[in-house]
Amino acid sequence: MIVTLSRRRALALSLAGLTAAIAAPSQLRAQSATDPIDTVKALLATTQEAREPAFMSARLKRLFAVQRQRARRADGPLPGLDFDFRCNCQEEEDNWKRTLRYTIAARTERTARVTVKFKNFEEREATYSLVLENGKWLVDEIQHQGGEAISRSLQRRE
Repeated sequence: MIVTLSRRRALALSLAGLTAAIAAPSQLRAQSATDPIDTVKALLATTQEAREPAFMSARLKRLFAVQRQRARRADGPLPGLDFDFRCNCQEEEDNWKRTLRYTIAARTERTARVTVKFKNFEEREATYSLVLENGKWLVDEIQHQGGEAISRSLQRRE
């Protein structure tokens, strides 16, 4: 009985480790100092709003924090951001994330622009501007085709 219980525990721990290893790549990609596309992929893969700041520059985090405070005071949604900023949409087509295509539009030693093309009810395009901060590529701006920059939306009062 003790041997069986030990084997069960070992199997459970092995499975837990495997699950963590499978779940970890998006977080590891977010830490990349070599590939800004990995940061954008990781941000778009996350499904938890609380994890999004891990992929954002200090400037973008501050803008989101100020808007969240405004929303709490008004007991309402984030002013200027009544949509999913990752896809510039209020509704998502099933499996839209499977259509994501990434390219490096520009890159210097400390900045990069990643263009993301995808289909969510229609063909869409977004440009993610990244900065190298504390050894990690972090999203500093998002500009959707035909829309305003996310930093501008985050400065709206209503």
